[in-house]
Amino acid sequence: RRLLLAVCFAAARGVEYDVVVYGATPAGIAAACAAADFAAGAGLHLSVALVEPSAYIGGMAGPGGIGLRDHQTNLPELMKSTMLEWGMYNAEYYNVSYPVWQPSSYVSESSFQRLVARRAGLKLFVNESIVEGTGVVRNGRAIHSIRTKNTITGAQTEWQAAQFVDAGYEGDVMIQANVSFTYGREANTTYNESFGGVTNEAGGNFPVFVNATFANGTLLKYVLPDGPGVVGGADHKLMGFSYRLCITQTATNQAPFTPPPGYNAEDFELLRRLYIASQGAGKPAGSLPFGALAYNSYPPGDKRDACDAGMQTPITTDAANLNAGYVLGTQAERQRIAQEHRYYVQGLLWFILTDPSAPEKLRSELKSYGLCKDQWPENGHYPPQLYVREGARLVGDAVFSQNDRIESSKLCRNDSIAVASWGIDIHVMQRYARHTAQGVQAWNEGQTSPGMGGSFPFELPFSVILPQRAEVSNLCVPVCASVSHVIFAGIREEPTLWQLGQAAGVAAALAAHKGADVAVQDVAVDAVQAELFRQGMAYHYPVRSNCSAPAPPAPPAPTPLQPNDMIGFACSPDHAAQQRWVLDAEQQTLRLEADPTLCLTINTTRPAFQAHGQALVAARCAQPPTALQQWAQPPATAFAPIKHATPLPCVLAPTQPCQCVNIAFGGTAVELWECGGSNTRDLWRFDSNTRQIVEQQSGLCLTRHIAG
Repeated sequence: RRLLLAVCFAAARGVEYDVVVYGATPAGIAAACAAADFAAGAGLHLSVALVEPSAYIGGMAGPGGIGLRDHQTNLPELMKSTMLEWGMYNAEYYNVSYPVWQPSSYVSESSFQRLVARRAGLKLFVNESIVEGTGVVRNGRAIHSIRTKNTITGAQTEWQAAQFVDAGYEGDVMIQANVSFTYGREANTTYNESFGGVTNEAGGNFPVFVNATFANGTLLKYVLPDGPGVVGGADHKLMGFSYRLCITQTATNQAPFTPPPGYNAEDFELLRRLYIASQGAGKPAGSLPFGALAYNSYPPGDKRDACDAGMQTPITTDAANLNAGYVLGTQAERQRIAQEHRYYVQGLLWFILTDPSAPEKLRSELKSYGLCKDQWPENGHYPPQLYVREGARLVGDAVFSQNDRIESSKLCRNDSIAVASWGIDIHVMQRYARHTAQGVQAWNEGQTSPGMGGSFPFELPFSVILPQRAEVSNLCVPVCASVSHVIFAGIREEPTLWQLGQAAGVAAALAAHKGADVAVQDVAVDAVQAELFRQGMAYHYPVRSNCSAPAPPAPPAPTPLQPNDMIGFACSPDHAAQQRWVLDAEQQTLRLEADPTLCLTINTTRPAFQAHGQALVAARCAQPPTALQQWAQPPATAFAPIKHATPLPCVLAPTQPCQCVNIAFGGTAVELWECGGSNTRDLWRFDSNTRQIVEQQSGLCLTRHIAG
């Protein structure tokens, strides 16, 4: 049946739908598909519009370049429904049987287009940006319509609907609807959060004194004049934005790094001083400004995701301080901020390549990469989507905060609609001039370890996507959700936002089905859960239909660490007998130098200690070597995966393809795991001098464990 709105409104170019979703981010696409799937499952005719302000769809998972790489690696049960459908569309392109979570951007967008196109009643519109200032028309507590302007033609459209979903990264519909919202950090006293508010430290900070002023006393670029503010207090600062570049060491697919227009090396004087001061103090200057993360489960295996290296070096591809004014800025101001970020990232890399102060080791490593030539050629091979790590946040009738973040095995929430599992991952919040006895020092503030507070599954209630009942009755907000800044750092990953988007789409469709005057706050959460369950999306972990249902059996306990197991251990001459390797290129084996009869071997019968992938062991070399003993050899000049020829099902996560040698996240066990997965440590280099095999992120060596 066709649902009609109770309110009529004259507009020059008026269109009418039951549900309008603004923002074709992963959450927005999930919401639109979920609303359409509800209608199809119930035998209803429900019209859904998915309205995107840019020319691209997929947000950070497409034009942003990161796919769904931050998926719940150890919780594949959460990667289901339309998420898995998208992953398997990607798999079709690469002709593999497992989901591909970080494909090339053009594959990602094509798969998103397929998700939308196969759903009756769902229409996609791009280049439709909300009108500034007058983009939301209210009728009492209800949003009557939103107004957009086509960025190509200039024509305006008024989108009327019974229910709306704001799935944009900025929260523009929410803001213009005049509901309660905030941005930045709450004080630690607001919600009694131990991680809340301003701090005075940051992970990966400046290892040496770096003067933040020129000789005339003016500050270097990218340094604030004062800070950090009152420790524990509130502010309006945001996590650093960036561009997540696609880079590759495959020469045939490399586009060269180039300077940005108007490049001025003096803009990067802070980096020059860091290099000089570090060398003078005999300390390493840190890593490249990004970690070259292998594309997650990407079959060709030759693309890297340039994610900031904030825990390894103080100046990274995250642009501290440049996002000031973004949340409430005009579209022109936001475009200027995006251009400043592009200049910063592009200029930073060019400085490392060309300035004599840059350590030769870093320059050489960067020279081995180029931009992926097949990605975004229309945009100079840079992602079109700025990584907006956080925008505004809804303040609903309830705000989910740090003390509500309770492991799902200890608290099953009856009103849960999604499961998050990330740590409290706060990126750099500011860089400021700190006055010390030595002088004015550059100092970072806010960066945390990705696993701060622990990485575990926790359930998110229906209230996080709902505005206050007294303010608006027909809007869901799955991205800029009603959570504290601390919690947003742990739910901002795209797979979690996808889950929240899917729940928002279901809730909006249920409300629209009941009638134009029904408040989305009045939709029963058990009805939302029932439809999510029908669509195959988990909202409890362990997965079950409700908290009273029996939980599935726990996975078997991991086997203890055994002699000959592989571990990551501190590189040292004292352990040479267990850390020195011989690379046999002809037989494709890795042999222990102290006992060449022992080869690196996959044990397919058990998982690694405290891990989910297969155990890797030193076992007798067969003659000829078996397939379980043959590997791509680690190079001596760059970091690369040690890859097995064929992916195998992971022991405790059989839907995951295990293929690369990896140090398990949060431990030292070495396992066979998916290549480039979330939190993987799977890039290795063979040191031809020490004959040790070193992992890039941890700095640990591939080591044979012996008893005692």
